[in-house]
Amino acid sequence: MCWTPTSSSLFAAAADSFLIGHARAGGHSVVTHEVPGRKRTRIKIPNAAAAAGV
Repeated sequence: MCWTPTSSSLFAAAADSFLIGHARAGGHSVVTHEVPGRKRTRIKIPNAAAAAGV
């Protein structure tokens, strides 16, 4: 999924990006109650985790 530049910037500035990066670097899984989103204006953790392969 392609996100807007604004949503990418907001995600990179949030703790969510650290969580995804830490999980990927350590070979961990990410567990959340959040459901994947379909909007391109906000990146949700399940979408980012799937894109990063965690």
